[in-house]
Amino acid sequence: MIKYFFITIVGVFVFAMSATISTAYAAGTLDFVPDSTSVAVDESFTVDINIDAGTDQIASTDIYIDFDNTQLEFETVTDGSYFPDVSSQPLTGRIYIAGLMENPGEYKEGAGTVAKVTFKALTEGTTTLTFDCDTTDLETSKVVKNDANATNIIDCAALASHVVTISATSSSSSSTSTSGTLPQSGVYDEVIKLIALGGAFIFVGVFMRAILRFL
Repeated sequence: MIKYFFITIVGVFVFAMSATISTAYAAGTLDFVPDSTSVAVDESFTVDINIDAGTDQIASTDIYIDFDNTQLEFETVTDGSYFPDVSSQPLTGRIYIAGLMENPGEYKEGAGTVAKVTFKALTEGTTTLTFDCDTTDLETSKVVKNDANATNIIDCAALASHVVTISATSSSSSSTSTSGTLPQSGVYDEVIKLIALGGAFIFVGVFMRAILRFL
């Protein structure tokens, strides 16, 4: 009797673990690519919004991206290639992106890019882009399975943020002074040029003196 009870307990445990692993593996996810950006004030940058259906077939997605509108300004959304129908709506400190199949019964599998979002950096500092994901809320990010119940299979815990580091000036402009004074590297180059020019004049002078001596 104890033997059968033990076998039953082990069977239930294995089944529960298998179901948990299967659910975790099949969960849909969203991702920012790349996962971080370094940019200067007044410069723009673009981030890919990717989706991964895991092992499921999916019919659509709702994506809510939150950002600090005191540090970033939304510019544009460009459709990706994963879904044939993509729409977007900018909100205050938030962007809504929807991707879906055009006909009922159609679905997508695997991973791909839903959209590309472009921002402009406004102020120096560090900020983040985050997916708003709360399965208890209606207006939240979703990955919708292709089934009769339109099951939301998104794994909120697996969603990472995109870190944006904003500097005062870019690396290309940091070597240029706005005060009219050359930076140290420019001064060094000018000194080298003057030395070379002076050496050339000395050489010409010596050469001319030698010619005049033989005349």
